[in-house]
Amino acid sequence: MTKHREHWLQLHDAYIIHAMQCQQCKAAGKGERYGQRCIAGLELWQAYEATPYPYTHQKPRKDYSQ
Repeated sequence: MTKHREHWLQLHDAYIIHAMQCQQCKAAGKGERYGQRCIAGLELWQAYEATPYPYTHQKPRKDYSQ
């Protein structure tokens, strides 16, 4: 696994674990009208969103384009 992919997965896992335990972040994940993320969740989300998705080099599966 590349360093870039490992870093992205760490950020992804950290945010998901937090969001599943934090009611405020869980609600915010549904959309803006449900509120905003908590301070810790917002920091995790911003770091996660700022890191490029490591799987963009892959071609889409044929069954996804139907």
